[in-house]
Amino acid sequence: MSDNAEIPFTEEEIAQATASFTKLSKLDIDKSAIENKNNLSFLAWAYAWKQLCLNYPDSTFEFLPDLIHANDTVTCKTSVTVNGKAMTMWLPVMNNRNASIQNPTSREISDSRMRCLVKCIAMHGLGINLYMKDFLWEKDLMAKNELANDKPSPAPVELLKEEIAFDKEHGAALFKQLKEAQEDSYEALSNAWAKISATTHSVYIDQLEPVYKQLAAASVKAEQVSSND
Repeated sequence: MSDNAEIPFTEEEIAQATASFTKLSKLDIDKSAIENKNNLSFLAWAYAWKQLCLNYPDSTFEFLPDLIHANDTVTCKTSVTVNGKAMTMWLPVMNNRNASIQNPTSREISDSRMRCLVKCIAMHGLGINLYMKDFLWEKDLMAKNELANDKPSPAPVELLKEEIAFDKEHGAALFKQLKEAQEDSYEALSNAWAKISATTHSVYIDQLEPVYKQLAAASVKAEQVSSND
């Protein structure tokens, strides 16, 4: 590798991205900005963008080219940059039953793009807990369906306690994912952490975040050494 090879992110940039995610994920969300539909919660795009810019005024977004599939359904893609870190997210154009729409109208595509923007902002931390609640609600529903034919469903509070209890085996599996990704590249590690952050309960994120920072710093140093060989 040449001496001029570029490293994806410096330790300072990693620290900045981690700090912005932590800050945004802890912001209180105004309940009036949350819309509920089909047992799922949605954050109003104008509120999400306003709160993001109030905390990070240099934030930018870009609507990437839509993906048109063979069955005439469409997937929207959006990129959002916060504190120098860009994240990309996708979302299919769906109806009110969350099913993909064939040959969607321009209005349906526009609405999907704005929802995708909010989803991408959540990847930076703002409003991500709403997606966690939806994830737990879906798991709660699946658990109730599985238990329906065997015994009475446990009370919702009991189910919630089961969901947020730290499971050592699951925590170890998540750590293994990060470690394997680090052995591949810093980019793979970053993508793995983004996926875990978006789909894993905060009880695991709190335990894994310091580990991720250490792995990320070690990965950057390793790539810097490699670039100088």
